[in-house]
Amino acid sequence: MKKTLDGIVKFRDIGMGCWELLTGDGQSFELIGDESLFQDGKPAKLHGKIRTDLMSAGNIGPIFEVDSSE
Repeated sequence: MKKTLDGIVKFRDIGMGCWELLTGDGQSFELIGDESLFQDGKPAKLHGKIRTDLMSAGNIGPIFEVDSSE
């Protein structure tokens, strides 16, 4: 199911590094997808889907696969 999330994109220096979206209500999502869509510290509206079939070493929250951003 497609979903839109609003928040601040952050790069987390965990292991090899990972991207995170912090939403206004305090939720944290690990971002995957085209990394050119991510800018550290920038507000973003991200479109994509939550992936429950994947695991991550970052372990910072649910994995959100980004299709596009605003």
